[in-house]
Amino acid sequence: MRLAKAAAALALATAVLQGCALDPPGRCDVDRDCPALQHCSAGVCVPDGRGELGASCALDVDCRPHAFCRAGSCTLRVGACLADIHCPWWQSCASGSCTTDAGLCGTVADCADWETCNVAHVCELAPGRCATNAECAAWAGCDADHRCVLLPGRCGSSADCALPTVCVATFCT
Repeated sequence: MRLAKAAAALALATAVLQGCALDPPGRCDVDRDCPALQHCSAGVCVPDGRGELGASCALDVDCRPHAFCRAGSCTLRVGACLADIHCPWWQSCASGSCTTDAGLCGTVADCADWETCNVAHVCELAPGRCATNAECAAWAGCDADHRCVLLPGRCGSSADCALPTVCVATFCT
C-alpha cells in the first residue's frame, strides 16, 4: 500500500511539473508542447492550418510552400499558386507557379516571335507575319522567318517585276 501511495504521489508531481512547462498556456518549445491540431511556432502554439491561405501563423514555416506569413496570416507569394484559381485565366498552376497555357499570353513575350498578344490574351499573327502560306496573298508564300515574300515569277503590282515585264494576273509577263 505504501508503495502504491508513493507511486501515485510521484505521478502527480510529474504531471504538475509537466503542466508548468507550458505556463503560461499557449507557450511552447517544441510541437509536442502544444495541444492536438496545433504546432509550436516562435514559442507560441498556433493552429495547424499550415498552408491554408488565411491560416494563423507566426513565421513563414507555418505556411505551405509558395506562401509566407504576413500580419499573422498565411498569404500566397506573388506569382505563386496552390491551384489554377490563384492564376490569371490564361495560366495554369504547375508545381506552385503560374504558367502560361499554350496559345495564350500575358505579354508578347509569351508568344512566338512572329505573333503578338491581343487584348483577349490570345497569341495572334503580328502585322505582316504569317504561319503558313494561307495567311499570304496569292502571289506570296510564308518564308522561314514567318514573313510573306513574293513567289518566283509572281507579283502584286508591276513594281514587283523586272523591266520590261509587267504584272498581269499576279504573274510577271
